[in-house]
Amino acid sequence: MSLAHQHGPQMDAVCASGVPSEPPSSLEAPDGLSELEFKRELLRARSETHASPDEAVARISVCTLNQWALDFEGNFRRIAESIEQAKRQGARFRVGPELETCGYGCEDHFLESDTEMHSWELIAKLLSSNLTNDILVETGAPVFYNGSQYNCRVLLLDGCVLLVRPKTCLVDEGGYRESRYFAAWPAAGDAQTPQKQQLQQLQLPPAVVQVSGQQTAPFGIALLECIGSCLGFECCEELWSPSPPHSFCYLLGAEIVSNGSSSYFEKNKHHRRLSLLREATQRHCGVYAYANQGGADGGRVVFDGGSAVYACGAPVAVGPRCSLLEVSVETVSVDLSAVRACRRANPTFLRAAAAAAAAAPLPRIHVSFCLRPQKPFLMAPIRSPLLLQQQQQQQQQQVRMQNGPALDAAAAAAATEETAQAAALWLWDYLRRSGAGGFFVALSGGADSAAVLSLLAFMCHRVFQTIYPLLGAPTEVVQGPPLGAPASSEVGSVSCGSLRGPSAGSLEGASVGPLEGAPGGPIGGPQEWEEGLGGPLGVLRSLEKILGLSADAAGFPRSCRELCNMLLHSCYLASENSSKQTQRLSSKLAGALGSYHIEAEINSAVSSFLSCFRDATNWGGPNYISAGGTHQEDLALQNLQARTRMVLSYLFAQLLPLTRQKQIKNELTAAPTPTTSTTTQIQTNGVILQHADTPHYSQTHTDYPIQDGPPGGPPGALIGGPLGAFQGGGPLGGPHTEPPRGGDLGGTPAVGGQGAPGDLGAPGDLGTPRSQGAPGGLGAPGGSGAPGAPLRGRCGPLLVVATGNADECLRGYLTKYDCSSGDINPIGTLAKEDVRGILKWAAEYPPLKCEVLHEILQQRPSAELRPLAEGETQQDDEVEMGLSYADLSLFGGLRKAWRCGPFSLFRAAQLHGVGAPFNTLYE
Repeated sequence: MSLAHQHGPQMDAVCASGVPSEPPSSLEAPDGLSELEFKRELLRARSETHASPDEAVARISVCTLNQWALDFEGNFRRIAESIEQAKRQGARFRVGPELETCGYGCEDHFLESDTEMHSWELIAKLLSSNLTNDILVETGAPVFYNGSQYNCRVLLLDGCVLLVRPKTCLVDEGGYRESRYFAAWPAAGDAQTPQKQQLQQLQLPPAVVQVSGQQTAPFGIALLECIGSCLGFECCEELWSPSPPHSFCYLLGAEIVSNGSSSYFEKNKHHRRLSLLREATQRHCGVYAYANQGGADGGRVVFDGGSAVYACGAPVAVGPRCSLLEVSVETVSVDLSAVRACRRANPTFLRAAAAAAAAAPLPRIHVSFCLRPQKPFLMAPIRSPLLLQQQQQQQQQQVRMQNGPALDAAAAAAATEETAQAAALWLWDYLRRSGAGGFFVALSGGADSAAVLSLLAFMCHRVFQTIYPLLGAPTEVVQGPPLGAPASSEVGSVSCGSLRGPSAGSLEGASVGPLEGAPGGPIGGPQEWEEGLGGPLGVLRSLEKILGLSADAAGFPRSCRELCNMLLHSCYLASENSSKQTQRLSSKLAGALGSYHIEAEINSAVSSFLSCFRDATNWGGPNYISAGGTHQEDLALQNLQARTRMVLSYLFAQLLPLTRQKQIKNELTAAPTPTTSTTTQIQTNGVILQHADTPHYSQTHTDYPIQDGPPGGPPGALIGGPLGAFQGGGPLGGPHTEPPRGGDLGGTPAVGGQGAPGDLGAPGDLGTPRSQGAPGGLGAPGGSGAPGAPLRGRCGPLLVVATGNADECLRGYLTKYDCSSGDINPIGTLAKEDVRGILKWAAEYPPLKCEVLHEILQQRPSAELRPLAEGETQQDDEVEMGLSYADLSLFGGLRKAWRCGPFSLFRAAQLHGVGAPFNTLYE
């Protein structure tokens, strides 16, 4: 056993003056050794390690965790799993996201002392376990020190706290408001007091003292000098600041700088991040380890992950973005000798480093720990920064030469898919943490609601793509059309075997309680969890809880289309002003994407409201303009229709799963006694169910006709477990019975391979298309909404998904509490042009490739809320607004990105050649 193993991480805190400060009490010389003898032994161990030819290799892990605000038990599980994965991959330095102990989205809960206390309890639990043995762990937590609270990075090793490093640059733009909760520590190079330049001693809380025996820990800005390498630290916004701390760290000798971040999704933001990493490492000839949070942690944004390691301007590793997995770990070995060679060959860097060392030296903490990997990880590929940079330049040049004209179209499609990936992650995290049972969308036949349903179908595809390897090898494979292809009764199907891996555990016979991992208070005694929940198994367990079905139960979805039919619900709410065209398009789109679709009329509800008003006022109005009414009367009638749809949407969202379940039960009760057969294929109103060696129903029952041809479809009987209780309420970040409305999109793409249509071997399996127009459906012929889907184990209410875009809000062309109101809105921050881009992408690219979206794109935007006046062919939104959606998108960019006020906007619009008339633009 090494000296570090015997006595913990030995370190000396050396301040700017070069005089060692008093070491922490838990790091004193062990019994039987004087302080001088102990230091000699330490130097001998270091000299032996320096003699190794492999000392210039550092093995680093950057982790993307899907944390949840105030979910301390769940957060600990994810942190622990990431450390275990890093250890299995041979990492010696593990970097986690910002504030990963409590979750970044705690908001005003940061002002509560409980949040800091439970964060330290989580750290104490890490220290008391063997998780920090033989690996340097960097985590994040709020820390209260000398009357102020700081956003801190906490360095742990071998059961001790090496350093508490406070954040120096806070962010208050966009969705951030850090200065409300935290104070900023003076940065290196600022005009600081001598006291601030020194490392200070933080009194550790009792929970940490009890498990480690360590009373204090260094607090402040410092470098961590390990054997054979030197580390510097940053936190999120500091990377983006005009004078980033990594510059001082690199110039003062750090070869590796780490950054724990919580950077949420914005369009093209990921490319800006990578540009900053590339420039920082290229200018300073260093290594940068960047760990970003993933998923939606209870707020209105979504974090897109994309953790990365860069060296000397070249990417060594870039992790997945917008992954549905709760834990993603990227581990690489980097060659520090190449970093030193690059610096020696750069006279400009050498002169700047010498000047920085003389002007503003940083304290150093010496640790008897080496970042080089243990055998056999020394044989792992080592990423040479210089070679990587050369390879990257060659690849970029080759791509430009080969693909030339196609690059622009591919870039546009990739940007749209990036938005879709972010929306899918946000929708999935919101669903699994809300306690709801699915989604409800009021389809209008227009672009906005079609884009929303397409994003939801894409979410289902990503969920099924993630869990598919756990559902077993397919027993039969028949090629079929893409997910978005028109439904047909003559299609192929997929039948999967039973669940592989740990048993899912049956949920039948018991109601479903609160979601596992919901915020559960402080970290207490030993916590046990199922291994692998940070991977695809965790996604599968979440889906089991949403459906109330075990994965090996008969009714569990075995195809992407099955999953869409169980999670997605749509309804066409027709009025007397609705057209047959939009009704047809809504039904066709729902059938193509697999949504459970119904239709209803709102005329009677609107008439009831008008009758109540007329009886109370003794007035015969209101009337549309076409019937002699005023503009105010006309708007009132339009708003009444729109708001009636919103009220009915919430009614359907609460009761539709229950009525759907009851209808299936009634049909099953009326069904004849099943007879046995070796192969069964049952068509249930657009859903084909097939399983070998299971009972099937007699063909005499007309609601379940037997289809000829090759067997296909998912296996299993139609009956699942009993109805489960819907769990609601809870603090911020917990499940909500009435989730907050609206919300900003946040998150980015994790672009994976897209399988060919029907190809079960590749990611992107498109599953089993459903037949069209089967008897017994609630929807119109050709819809996908028949109640023949497998019985679910619980009937949680649905989340109402709003369908209003940002341009309509900017113009004010909307009705309050209509389709723009809902529980969540995945297109609420997207311009109309972005919405159309999503439709085009979903129509042309896998996995949806839904042709009906081309028809929707060709339609003029219309609210269909009033009778047409003489000579009108349809109610045109752009005509009523006096502006095109392209003009509104331009206005939005000028207002948001360029901060234009009314006058500046007017002048800028003129310069950009807006098509609207001068008077309309002025008004």
